[in-house]
Parts: sequence; structure tokens; C-alpha cells
Amino acid sequence: MRSAAPTLSPTPPRWAWERYVAAITHADGRVSEEGMRALLDERDRDAPWPEALALGGLATVWARRGRTFEALVLFRRAARLCASLGDLEKATGAFGCHALCLGHLWPHADPAPALAELEALLARVPEGEATIARDAVDVLHAFLAVEAGDLVEARRRIEAHDGRPPVAGVDVVRKRFTSLTLRSRLAASQGDAVAADAALDEAAALGPVDLGVQLLLDWFRMHAARAAGDVATRLERARKAARAMRPAAPDDLHAGFRGVVASTVAAELSACGAPADEVLDAHDAAASAIVTRIAEIDDAVRALPALGLEDLDADDELAAHRAACAAEADAALRRVAAYVAERPDRLPAGFLDRVAAAGWAHVCAWCHRVRTEEGSWLPIGTFLRHARDVAMTHTICAPCAARAFGVTLRARA
Repeated sequence: MRSAAPTLSPTPPRWAWERYVAAITHADGRVSEEGMRALLDERDRDAPWPEALALGGLATVWARRGRTFEALVLFRRAARLCASLGDLEKATGAFGCHALCLGHLWPHADPAPALAELEALLARVPEGEATIARDAVDVLHAFLAVEAGDLVEARRRIEAHDGRPPVAGVDVVRKRFTSLTLRSRLAASQGDAVAADAALDEAAALGPVDLGVQLLLDWFRMHAARAAGDVATRLERARKAARAMRPAAPDDLHAGFRGVVASTVAAELSACGAPADEVLDAHDAAASAIVTRIAEIDDAVRALPALGLEDLDADDELAAHRAACAAEADAALRRVAAYVAERPDRLPAGFLDRVAAAGWAHVCAWCHRVRTEEGSWLPIGTFLRHARDVAMTHTICAPCAARAFGVTLRARA
């Protein structure tokens, strides 16, 4: 157990830094999860700096791996621990990462309260310091201002972000990419589709992007096409984004991006007169992504206590995000269910052949997803009752089996 009277110091002592540096010395130059866990095991010393440094490092590792919910909880704890130790710059850095994690969970999380807490802390830090945290504040405020229609505030925040020189060692390309995507969204909100597309072209040219970033670019391009008022372009871009809606692998890390993009895809397809089955599939894809997101929250709630932090209440920390995701998934499924209930023959051609071999649909009794003939699971069990000549039999999918019973089911051939 940690000492009741830790040694308070505004900077980590030399021995803590040496252990931290040793822990991040890794073959690929990145922070090592194993090293951070080993450092975290030293939290029983009188000085709690190992815990503060290890939590921030471990949160960074997990954020890079798409484990947003674990990172969210650890960044907040690291921030508050650093603040209690008197290192406000490290505290603001961790709070900035925490707020950005919340921003990545939009619209299922509201980063505004975290922003207020971060700004209160930044008010105690001299101007010119905590640059990374100040950038995070401006990025999130700019995004929220665009969404709220406050374009003057959005422009002010973007200019503040751009006018602040990057910190040595910080990814300058990422900072530029963030600025360009924000400027594209601002231009689209002003009806300037040419400027919006030009900013996205420049962002895409900065270098190779992973699938998550590509999904975000697709989302921004749909907004740009809407500003142009060109229905054909809007439909083309919505269909392109729709093709990326289904996970390519079981360990896909981009469910959050898909959840945001799929909702826009469905609205664009509907507005542009796409066939109803395309709209239906987009709503189902959104629900599927959000169901995956809920599973990620449940995984985090189960995994975090294993770190041995006795006062870490991950369940309470993540409960609001889970509730928001569940409500969004339920709304998406209700739209699909209502559509099918009106006319069961509206199910896409060949759909029942994929999910109802010999007339039976196999539905997971825990998450209510239904198994396709390809072995994937789709969140459609809640409305299959509207389909003709289909009987349901309940089973359990592999993720639910692991979460509920701790057993591993062999993937269906």
C-alpha cells in the first residue's frame, strides 16, 4: 500500500526518471507496455512518482492501440496525481490527452466538462508553457464551435492553434493535419466546398494514413460535398464511405470512427435518394459499430482493476459513455426495425440467406446480434421477428462468451 504521507515534489526525483527512461527504452523507440507495468508495480514507495509516470506512459500506449476507454481513465488519474504532486505542466499534458480521448468519443461523450477542468488548471501555468495542452484545448473548442454553428469562435481557435509553434519532438505533421481538417469543416460550414476540399487534399498529401484517419477524411469530404450542393458528388462520397463501414477483422480498432461516419452516411444516402436497402445497411452498420464500442467499454471495465489500483472505479468512470452508446445503438436499430416492420420484404435481397440457414436465425442471447453464414455477427436480432418464415434460436457469440464466462469459443468455420 502507498504511504499515507508521500514525499511531495514538483518534479520527479532522479531515481523515478531513470526507471521511466529505462522502461521506455524499447526496440521500436516507443513506450513499452511491459516497462510501464513494471514501473507501476513500484507505486508502493513513499514517493508516488512511479505511479504518475507509469499511468501516463501506459495510457499513451493504449491510446495508440485503440484502447481509448482504458486510456481515458488512466490519463485522468495521472493528471490528478501529477496535480497533487505539484507538477502542473505534466498534469495539464495528461488532462489534455484525457480531453482529446473524450473528443474522439464524440458524439457519445461530451468533452466540455473536461475542458473546463483543464482550462482551470492552465490558468495556473505561465503563458508559453503547457503548449500541448493549450493546443488540445483550442482543437476541441474549434470542433465544438463548428458543430454549434459558432464559426467566429471556431476560426479564432484554429488561428490560436496554428499560431502556437510546435513543441520539439511533437509530430508536426499531425498538428498540420488537425489544422487542415478543422479548416475544411469550417469552410464547409460556410458553404465554401472548394476551400473545404482543397484543405482535405492537402491533409491527405501529408503522408500515408491508417483506416481510422481515412474514415475521418471520408466524413469531412461528405460535409464538403454537402456544401457544394452537388447531389451526385454527395451520393458518390457517401457510397465510398459506406464501403468502409464493416470491420475487416475481429480486432478492428476503428469502431468509434465508424459509428460517427455511418450516421452521416445514412443521412446522406437518404437525402440523395439512394435505394432504401443502402440506407438500411448504413443504419445497421452504425449500430454494429456502436455495439462493438459497448464491448470495448465492458473490456476496459474488466481490465483496468487488474492494474492493482485499489481506488480505481472504472465502471463508474465509463458508465455515462456506455449509456450514451447504448442509447445511440438502440435508436439506430429502432429505425431499421420500423423500416422492416412496415414491409418485411424490404430486407435486402439475399439477406435472409446469409442469416437464416434452413430457416433458422442464430441470435446471441446476450448482445442480440445474429450470426451470418460468413461467421460475422450483425446487430439485427431485435427486428428479425418481422421477417417472414424465419425462426430464431438463441446461442452466444465468442466475445460475449469471453466476457460473461471467461471462456474462448473457437471461431466458426
